Amino acid sequence: MTTYERSEIIASGKAVKKFGGILTDIKSGRLKKALISRNNVLEAVILPVEEYERLEESANVLEHISIAKIIARREKEKPDISLEEMLKEEGLNLNEL
Repeated sequence: MTTYERSEIIASGKAVKKFGGILTDIKSGRLKKALISRNNVLEAVILPVEEYERLEESANVLEHISIAKIIARREKEKPDISLEEMLKEEGLNLNEL
């Protein structure tokens, strides 16, 4: 489980009033992230753009790795078949594509 510093958790009402300051603190590095809470429930996170982009890239790399593993596993499971054989197995023909 992720842990958060008390200074990173900001009530939504306070976040509305001090939004510009929160962005300044994040951009300057005084805050690594800001967690917005409403009724004592964490609702959202504000991150520096660079951190968000790094997370997105990491997610994309993990997705590609996962797809590569699926492909490798499927290559071992079933011998290569032609397009015509595959379509026939599915009850289709080239005209239906």
